[in-house]
Amino acid sequence: MAVRPRFASVVAIVSILSGFAWVNGASPTVTDLRTVFMIDQQPTDALTITAATKMLGSASPQSLQSSDEQQMTLVRLVIRGRVGARDYTLNRDIDPFLKGKASFFLMEIPIDAHALQSEHNSKDCAFCKRRAAKSPIVAVQFVDSNRQLIPFDSRELFGVQKGTDVIVCGTGMLHKNSKLPVPVIEFSADAIHVIRSIDK
Repeated sequence: MAVRPRFASVVAIVSILSGFAWVNGASPTVTDLRTVFMIDQQPTDALTITAATKMLGSASPQSLQSSDEQQMTLVRLVIRGRVGARDYTLNRDIDPFLKGKASFFLMEIPIDAHALQSEHNSKDCAFCKRRAAKSPIVAVQFVDSNRQLIPFDSRELFGVQKGTDVIVCGTGMLHKNSKLPVPVIEFSADAIHVIRSIDK
C-alpha cells in the first residue's frame, strides 16, 4: 500500500517534534502531538486485524532475523481494532496500556451476527471467549524519529480507554515467535482515528 501524502507529512512533522524539540529541551505538548497524530476523517480502507495478519503472513518471509531484513518486511497498513487485551486462560482482563507511553494493544472488533445480538456480552460468552483466545492482536506504538516511544500515556494523549474502537495507520510486521499463544502484529503507527458513535 503506497504511503499517502498526508502520512508522509506526518512523518516529517514527527521528525521535527522529536528530533528538534526534545533535543533542545522544549518538549512538544499533548496538544502538539494530537495535531500530529490524530485525524478527524475516518479512513475507509481499514482492515480487520485478522485480514491484516493474513496479508502480513503472505507478504513476509518466515525466517528473517537481522534488523535490516526485518525492515524489509514492514508493510503499510490501516487497521481497525478495539483497545484491549485479555488472558482467556485465567479469564481476566489485562491492562492494554503501557503506562506513561504512547503504546497499547488492539483486539479484533466482533462484527458477525452472533456478536451483534442485542444484549450480547462477549466477556460472558463462552463462544466469544474461545474465538478471541485464538484471534490475533496488534501491539501499537507511536515512536519518534529515533524509534523511541512517545513519552505520553495513550489515555491522556488520544483520549482512549479499554474498549475504545480506533483505526490506526502505519507500518506493521508479523511477530515471529512460535511461543506466543496468538499471532501478534508489531505496529508502528503515525496516525490514529478514534471511532465515535457517530462513525459507526
